Amino acid sequence: MKKIIAVVLFFLFALSIGGLRELKANSAYRSYEDLNVYGGKLISKWTSNEYNNYLKDVTKRKFWGWNVKFVGKELKCTYTTETLYSFYNDGFTPIDYNYSIKETDKTKFELSVSGSLQIKTNEKAKIKETNFESGLDAQIKTSVTYSTEHTKSEEMTLKVQVDPRTQVTVYIYGEGKIYNGVAASYYFWITGHKGAFEIFLITTQYMRLEKTRI
Repeated sequence: MKKIIAVVLFFLFALSIGGLRELKANSAYRSYEDLNVYGGKLISKWTSNEYNNYLKDVTKRKFWGWNVKFVGKELKCTYTTETLYSFYNDGFTPIDYNYSIKETDKTKFELSVSGSLQIKTNEKAKIKETNFESGLDAQIKTSVTYSTEHTKSEEMTLKVQVDPRTQVTVYIYGEGKIYNGVAASYYFWITGHKGAFEIFLITTQYMRLEKTRI
């Protein structure tokens, strides 16, 4: 009996240690050149007071499982990932440019976490799979549909004529949706992992060409 109690106490102690870890995520969208969210905030923009107040809603203890609260749902966002090329003509005659680009595979969603929540990646799968940790992933997917999906690689050549005193910029533009919130796990009424989560879903993405007078 003492051995059983010792094992349980060690298990709970391990959970409490795990709750102290800060973990990274595949959150490349946070480094986009431009990202505008409408009707809400990214978790990186929450204040400490906001974060702590949201966490209070998931701290009701339970015997086993997850408490989840969504703060933002289907928040529309627009973004520019990067400027691919900028053509500049300060002369007096038009200039023709040929530009080739190859789009690599990209997933249709990205995940972020804070606190001690975790993200797991299956590198051995034919298509690399990324999900929230077990239990939390299943809980969130009752409200949000996302799955590992890759777009096909594409290669294209642009022929651009840049008029005198004109600048042409080519960049990747897209639209998406943000879902975020807080979650906490419980094991025998003891808090395990807790923190904030965020899902960035791409709804459309394409190259945009913009001409401006200089």
